[in-house]
Amino acid sequence: MGNQYAYSDNLLDAFPDLEGRLASGRVVPYQVELHPAPSGRELCWLKCSHCYMQGDIDDAERVSGERLVDVIDDLSKGSPRTGERPKQLVISGFRTDPLNSASFVKIFRAAKERGFATGLHTKGLVLGEEAIRALAEESIQGDYMTFSVDAGDNSTYASVHDANGQSRLYNHVVENVRKLVESVRKRHSPLRIQATYLLTEENCGASVESFVKTFLDMGMDSLRFSVPILPTMAHQSRDSDFPSISDQALSGFKERFKGLSRRFGERLVYLRFEKRTRRTLPCYSRWLYPTVGFDGNLYPCCLTASKEFSAVRIADLKKEDFWGAYYRALPLDFTAADCQCDRKSEEVNLVLRQRMMSGSRAASSRVCKMMTESNYSSESSL
Repeated sequence: MGNQYAYSDNLLDAFPDLEGRLASGRVVPYQVELHPAPSGRELCWLKCSHCYMQGDIDDAERVSGERLVDVIDDLSKGSPRTGERPKQLVISGFRTDPLNSASFVKIFRAAKERGFATGLHTKGLVLGEEAIRALAEESIQGDYMTFSVDAGDNSTYASVHDANGQSRLYNHVVENVRKLVESVRKRHSPLRIQATYLLTEENCGASVESFVKTFLDMGMDSLRFSVPILPTMAHQSRDSDFPSISDQALSGFKERFKGLSRRFGERLVYLRFEKRTRRTLPCYSRWLYPTVGFDGNLYPCCLTASKEFSAVRIADLKKEDFWGAYYRALPLDFTAADCQCDRKSEEVNLVLRQRMMSGSRAASSRVCKMMTESNYSSESSL
């Protein structure tokens, strides 16, 4: 199948000498992800079976919107070692949705005022007029917004997201997206709007075509498909209850995708359909995708931004600045972190490992030394 999406393309173009940067300690993040805090103890009222961390109550201290604005300001000043800024910010959540935060618009506007290209990830269940206005009027080139939908009708949406008896949530999401698209197009905004679809046994049939037609007809820029990755982190055992898609069903989807691609072209993309469950080490991506969790702590990546991974917390950014914490943690050891790579980190780690093995012997040696000094195990060696 064509139309495959690769995370590593933009990254490697942005950092052609990444090996040398890692070896010299002059690396800067490609992006920094921010998780605005939800208002209450409840993180999410949906019970999606594909959620990695299904706990919906968390009493952790919340980071304020004002403090996240301070972090954005710190990032905008650039690295004290190189003067460079991250290429982009991402406003998202792990078990949370950024649009459920009262601070979302404030944080988004701070990113725009400081000239950061910004990616947004949401389910789109909450999308008020103030947020739509800010997104349509203040977005800059490079901004994008992704809606996680995973269904093409109300029944499938309720089933996939275990929506607590709410029977018309899909229609609600469609209407929210429609309002945003209309506002963005009316104002000729550069904001790219896309939707994602996680394929499982229960949603890979006719719902796919309904989803494609509905969202492309309203003017979405692209739709992206992927399959679930079985969670293995934090000693989870989810083999029996985690959603999956059989090889037979996936084969049927691929045929359907080919037909849809002929009709809709490059607006349909997919992430490679592998059900890998292992971690990829060494972890290079943690220098490139650090994340500020809703508790205000700096974490190595978005999938560790949770209390379950307190062992790899880098720093409490409610109390100290980003750059000092980031560079202090360059040799952080997380061989024993029991975390898991998402597709982005996995792909970047595999590509960089190959480049290290075939590239500069001196740079590879220095990076290996850094990792050895931080007690990386033999599993992590180059």
